[in-house]
Amino acid sequence: MAASPNEVYWIELVLFYALALGIVCLPLRWSLLCLLLAGNVAVNSPSFVSTSSVSWQNAIETVVLPIVLMLRLTRFRFPRIEWRFPSKVWVALIVYAAISILWSPFKLSGVKMVAYLVAWFVLYIVFHIAWRQRLLDQAQVIAALWGSISLACVQTYALGNPLFGVGDRVGEFVSAQFAPFRGPQYFGPFLACVLSLLLFSRERRRLRNLSILACLVALLLTASRYSLIEASFVLLAGCALWTGVLCAGGRVRFGRALTILGVVTLVFFGFRAVIARTMTDSRINQLLELGSQPDVAEQGDFGWRLLVYGRTLTTLSERPLLQKIFGSGTSSGGEVATEITDDSLDSVDPNRTIHDEFLRAEFEWGLVGLSLGVGMLIYSLRKLWARSFRLNFLSAYAALAIMPGIFLALLVENPLAGPSGAEGLGYLLVLTYGFCLSPRTAPNIFSGIRASNSPAMPEASRG
Repeated sequence: MAASPNEVYWIELVLFYALALGIVCLPLRWSLLCLLLAGNVAVNSPSFVSTSSVSWQNAIETVVLPIVLMLRLTRFRFPRIEWRFPSKVWVALIVYAAISILWSPFKLSGVKMVAYLVAWFVLYIVFHIAWRQRLLDQAQVIAALWGSISLACVQTYALGNPLFGVGDRVGEFVSAQFAPFRGPQYFGPFLACVLSLLLFSRERRRLRNLSILACLVALLLTASRYSLIEASFVLLAGCALWTGVLCAGGRVRFGRALTILGVVTLVFFGFRAVIARTMTDSRINQLLELGSQPDVAEQGDFGWRLLVYGRTLTTLSERPLLQKIFGSGTSSGGEVATEITDDSLDSVDPNRTIHDEFLRAEFEWGLVGLSLGVGMLIYSLRKLWARSFRLNFLSAYAALAIMPGIFLALLVENPLAGPSGAEGLGYLLVLTYGFCLSPRTAPNIFSGIRASNSPAMPEASRG
C-alpha cells in the first residue's frame, strides 16, 4: 500500500534536516557526502505556492547550506576567486538578472532565480576546493551513488512510489519512474554524471565495476529519456577512449571506430528488442518509437513543451527590438504558461515553465543574457577540449563527455533553477573535476596508460 503525500512530506522533512545537520556538523568529507545525498531530497508542502511564498527548506538548501560549507572549507575566510572570463561572465549574468527583476511581473520568483544563480557560483567554489584539497575521491562518488539508489528504493518500493508512479501493474518498474525524493529528471542526470566520473578513472576496483553496472540499471529504471541519451554519450566517449579509437590531438582511428560502431549497433538493436517486448508502456519505449510513430511525440509532457516552445517563439517574433535586446524580466517566462492554459499566476512556477534555457534566456534576459550564457558554454567547451587533447588530462575527458548531456539538458529542461538538486550537483561535480585538477594531479591519458599509477580521482589527504 502506497504512503500518502502527507506521510511522504514528513519523511522528506526528517531526511532533509538530518542531512542538513550532517552538512553543518560532520567532518568535511562526510559533509560533502551529505550534500550530495541532500540533492535527492526535495521538501515540498502539498499546499506550497511558488509564485507567492518561500519554502524555507528550499532557501536553506539553496543559499544557507552551500555558504556554510564553503566557509567551512575555507576556515571561515572569504575564498580567493580567480577573476577570469567565466567568473566575470557569471557574475555579470547574476547582476543583470537582479536588475531585470525591476520589469518582471514575477518579482518573488525573480529573486529566487537570482539566488539560484548565486548558488551555482558558490557550489562551484565548494566542489573546486574539495577536489583540490582531496576531500573528494572515487570512494565519495561511489558512496553518493549507492546512498542515492537506496533513497530511490525506499521512495519507489518501500513507500509505494506516491511521488512519481504512473503505473499500477506489478512489474512495471520502468514506467513507475524509479527515483528518490526528487524527480527522475534530477536523478537521471546525476546518474549520468556519476557514470562519467567512474568510467574515466584508472582505479580498477571491483566495487567500481559493480557501481557502474548499478548506475546503468538505475538509469533504465528512472525512465528519464533525455538522461538515457546523456548516458549514451558518456558510454560512447568511454568506448572511444579506452578502445583506442581516439588518439592524441583528438584524431580518430577510423578502422577501430567502424568496429566499435558495428558492436554498438548490434547492442542497440538487442536493447531495442528487449525493451519492446518487456516494457511496452515505458517512456523509454516511447522514445525508441519516435521514428515509426511520430504522434507519440505529441503526447504527455513533450506535447506540452511543444506548445510552450511555439508560444514562446511567437511572442519573441512579435516583440519590439528593445525588448528583444533586454528581455521581459527575470522569471517572466511564467506568462507563457498562463497564456496557453488560462490558469492563474499562482498555479505556475515561472522558473520552470520554458523547458529550454536558451529560449528562456532570450525571453527573459534578451540578447544580453543569451550572449552571456552562450559565451560561457563556448569557453567551457574550448577549455575542456584543450585540456583533453592538448594537455591529455583524463579528468577533463570526463567533463567533456558530459557536455553533450549538459547541452541537451539546457535544450529540454530547466537546470538553472536547480543548483542544489541532484542534477545540478552532478554537473558541478564533473565540471569542477575536469577544470580544477593541475598538471601534477591530472594524469596523461594517451601516454603510458598502463604504466601510470596516478589516480584520476585523487585520494583524500590523510593528514
